[in-house]
Amino acid sequence: HANSNQKRAGVAILISGKIGFRSKIITRDKEGHYILTKESIHQQNIAIINIYMPNSRAQRYMKQKLTELKEEI
Repeated sequence: HANSNQKRAGVAILISGKIGFRSKIITRDKEGHYILTKESIHQQNIAIINIYMPNSRAQRYMKQKLTELKEEI
């Protein structure tokens, strides 16, 4: 949520403590445009990605970022 003059925002991923969650890898880019985290929940590997996209050219930007992250995902 960006509510200050600087227009900076944060990201929170909330996961219940009742599940068997283990964070393995957290990857982010230098500009802060994405956060990729790989976890294990109930012995199943998953990846969660949060991508900040500009309002203009969003589809092209999303495709480009997902292509870049394809190997990691």
